[in-house]
Amino acid sequence: MAKIKKFSLALFLFLLSCTSGTGPDLYAPPDMELIVNVPWNLTEIKPAPANVSLDDMRPFALYFGSDTLLFAHNGCNTFFGPFTIEGDSLKLRGFGSTLIGCPSHDFFDTNALLKTSKITIHNGNLEMSHDDTTLIFTSKFYTPLPETAVLNKTMILVSSNDPQMAYYDSIQSYPTLRLNENRTFTIRRQVNTESGEYVYKANGLFGMNKEGDWTFAFSPPYLFFEGNLKNAGHYSFKDNILKIENRDKGYYYNFQL
Repeated sequence: MAKIKKFSLALFLFLLSCTSGTGPDLYAPPDMELIVNVPWNLTEIKPAPANVSLDDMRPFALYFGSDTLLFAHNGCNTFFGPFTIEGDSLKLRGFGSTLIGCPSHDFFDTNALLKTSKITIHNGNLEMSHDDTTLIFTSKFYTPLPETAVLNKTMILVSSNDPQMAYYDSIQSYPTLRLNENRTFTIRRQVNTESGEYVYKANGLFGMNKEGDWTFAFSPPYLFFEGNLKNAGHYSFKDNILKIENRDKGYYYNFQL
């Protein structure tokens, strides 16, 4: 009888461990430290809307700022507003947007975003749902940043094969780049003229992972090379040089510590 009791207890504990864990297939409230300042791309809508395909739309992306502001971009306009997350409950309110005139049929309807009331992480994806509709977002950067010497330090652009590099050479003034541990960046360029000193800055979001993938997101085009840098996809770090590559265009940017 004692053996039967022991077996029953062991079986009960085994079944309990199988049902009370937080395995990768289970839904869980988002870890704010990992989702904040991460670029998330809309990759699926469930159920799929009739006669509409995400493949025919311009990319839709969003990020939750550490200052409790949500930013989203639909390939034309930027949407922004405050958010709060408590457990798996998401509240959006007071949204505004830029007003660039663009054809409407190519873009994701952001009204679906504003209706969202629940947010979870499932298999590493960010899922936002309301009623019977679920928006699924993915990111290659939903992991802590790799431990690297380039975080929280200011670097200067020392070489590039981007044609705009000739302009920096002509004025002998080169942009600096700072990557912060909260996934924000600042690019700064100082220009001295006879009428005074001017400082140009661009701020935004970046992503890096251990596979060498790179992304820049939501940065205004204040600098000549910013567009090519934003669309880069790879980085490496060696001998105090951070090399960022846009392999589609064949451009590279070397920043030195």
